[in-house]
Amino acid sequence: MLTVTKRSGGEQEFRVEKLENSMRKAGVSTGIAKLVTSCISYHYRRGMTTVEIRDRVVAWIRDMEPHAALLYESHPEKTLAK
Repeated sequence: MLTVTKRSGGEQEFRVEKLENSMRKAGVSTGIAKLVTSCISYHYRRGMTTVEIRDRVVAWIRDMEPHAALLYESHPEKTLAK
């Protein structure tokens, strides 16, 4: 099981579908969301934090869908992860 370290320091299972859904809620197209989640999964490393994942997501979608990247970056995690 892959886990991520939350801001609080606790660990949580890394769920690709949760990451993909949060990007979709920010307006990222389905194709780009699937591509980015695939890249995150490939580049995953043990102990990765939610902040690191968020930063990588923003960097990858910034050029492809700048408006969605801005929305994803500006909304709190709790709002996007629901």
